[in-house]
Amino acid sequence: MTMNPTNDPQPLPEIPVASPWGRFHWTVLGAALLGPPVLTTLAAMLDRNGAAAPAMMFLGSAAGGLVAGVMLGCRFGRSAPTKVVLSLLLVGVSTVAVVCLSGFGCAVGGYQLNIH
Repeated sequence: MTMNPTNDPQPLPEIPVASPWGRFHWTVLGAALLGPPVLTTLAAMLDRNGAAAPAMMFLGSAAGGLVAGVMLGCRFGRSAPTKVVLSLLLVGVSTVAVVCLSGFGCAVGGYQLNIH
Protein backbone atom coordinates (compact mmCIF):
# COMPACT_ATOMS: atom_id res chain seq x y z
CA MET A 1 0.00 0.00 0.00
CA THR A 2 1.47 3.29 -1.04
CA MET A 3 0.59 6.56 0.60
CA ASN A 4 -0.33 9.52 -1.42
CA PRO A 5 1.85 12.48 -0.29
CA THR A 6 -0.98 14.90 -0.92
CA ASN A 7 -3.17 13.21 1.72
CA ASP A 8 -0.63 13.62 4.53
CA PRO A 9 -1.81 15.91 7.28
CA GLN A 10 -0.09 19.25 7.20
CA PRO A 11 1.87 20.21 10.33
CA LEU A 12 0.29 22.98 12.33
CA PRO A 13 2.19 26.26 12.29
CA GLU A 14 3.75 27.35 15.56
CA ILE A 15 1.88 30.14 17.24
CA PRO A 16 4.19 32.51 19.08
CA VAL A 17 3.28 32.81 22.73
CA ALA A 18 3.05 36.36 23.98
CA SER A 19 5.27 37.14 26.92
CA PRO A 20 3.39 37.96 30.13
CA TRP A 21 5.79 40.87 30.56
CA GLY A 22 4.87 42.34 27.20
CA ARG A 23 7.39 44.11 25.05
CA PHE A 24 10.95 44.70 26.34
CA HIS A 25 11.46 48.36 27.23
CA TRP A 26 15.05 49.46 26.76
CA THR A 27 14.31 52.88 28.24
CA VAL A 28 13.28 51.30 31.56
CA LEU A 29 16.51 49.28 31.57
CA GLY A 30 18.54 52.42 30.88
CA ALA A 31 16.75 54.30 33.63
CA ALA A 32 17.34 51.43 36.08
CA LEU A 33 21.06 51.36 35.28
CA LEU A 34 21.74 55.09 35.01
CA GLY A 35 19.09 56.59 37.31
CA PRO A 36 20.79 55.83 40.65
CA PRO A 37 24.20 57.24 39.60
CA VAL A 38 22.60 60.45 38.34
CA LEU A 39 20.52 60.82 41.51
CA THR A 40 23.60 60.08 43.65
CA THR A 41 25.57 62.78 41.84
CA LEU A 42 22.76 65.29 42.39
CA ALA A 43 22.46 64.34 46.06
CA ALA A 44 26.22 64.74 46.53
CA MET A 45 26.19 68.13 44.81
CA LEU A 46 23.31 69.44 46.91
CA ASP A 47 24.36 68.01 50.29
CA ARG A 48 28.14 67.53 50.38
CA ASN A 49 28.49 66.21 53.94
CA GLY A 50 25.03 64.75 54.55
CA ALA A 51 23.83 61.20 54.47
CA ALA A 52 21.69 61.57 51.35
CA ALA A 53 24.40 60.60 48.84
CA PRO A 54 25.50 57.31 50.48
CA ALA A 55 21.89 56.33 51.14
CA MET A 56 20.99 57.05 47.53
CA MET A 57 24.08 55.16 46.42
CA PHE A 58 23.21 51.93 48.21
CA LEU A 59 19.40 51.96 48.20
CA GLY A 60 19.04 53.29 44.66
CA SER A 61 21.67 50.88 43.38
CA ALA A 62 19.94 47.92 45.01
CA ALA A 63 16.62 48.87 43.40
CA GLY A 64 18.18 49.64 40.01
CA GLY A 65 20.23 46.44 40.00
CA LEU A 66 17.19 44.38 40.92
CA VAL A 67 15.06 45.85 38.14
CA ALA A 68 17.83 45.58 35.54
CA GLY A 69 18.78 42.02 36.47
CA VAL A 70 15.23 40.72 36.39
CA MET A 71 14.50 42.47 33.11
CA LEU A 72 17.60 41.05 31.44
CA GLY A 73 17.07 37.58 32.91
CA CYS A 74 13.52 37.44 31.62
CA ARG A 75 14.62 38.79 28.25
CA PHE A 76 17.38 36.27 27.57
CA GLY A 77 16.05 33.19 29.36
CA ARG A 78 14.10 30.67 27.29
CA SER A 79 12.45 28.51 29.94
CA ALA A 80 11.24 29.38 33.43
CA PRO A 81 14.20 27.81 35.30
CA THR A 82 16.66 29.51 32.96
CA LYS A 83 14.95 32.85 33.52
CA VAL A 84 15.18 32.44 37.29
CA VAL A 85 18.87 31.46 37.26
CA LEU A 86 19.79 34.21 34.80
CA SER A 87 17.80 36.77 36.79
CA LEU A 88 19.59 35.85 40.02
CA LEU A 89 22.97 35.98 38.34
CA LEU A 90 22.29 39.25 36.53
CA VAL A 91 20.82 40.91 39.62
CA GLY A 92 24.16 40.46 41.37
CA VAL A 93 26.21 41.61 38.39
CA SER A 94 24.06 44.65 37.63
CA THR A 95 23.86 45.66 41.31
CA VAL A 96 27.66 45.68 41.56
CA ALA A 97 27.88 47.68 38.33
CA VAL A 98 25.34 50.25 39.50
CA VAL A 99 27.03 50.57 42.93
CA CYS A 100 30.34 51.27 41.18
CA LEU A 101 28.72 53.85 38.90
CA SER A 102 26.99 55.45 41.89
CA GLY A 103 30.27 55.59 43.83
CA PHE A 104 31.84 57.37 40.88
CA GLY A 105 28.86 59.73 40.78
CA CYS A 106 29.30 60.40 44.48
CA ALA A 107 32.95 61.34 43.91
CA VAL A 108 32.12 63.50 40.89
CA GLY A 109 29.45 65.30 42.90
CA GLY A 110 32.05 66.36 45.46
CA TYR A 111 30.96 64.23 48.40
CA GLN A 112 33.50 64.40 51.24
CA LEU A 113 33.89 61.03 52.98
CA ASN A 114 34.63 61.69 56.65
CA ILE A 115 35.53 58.59 58.66
CA HIS A 116 35.70 59.55 62.35
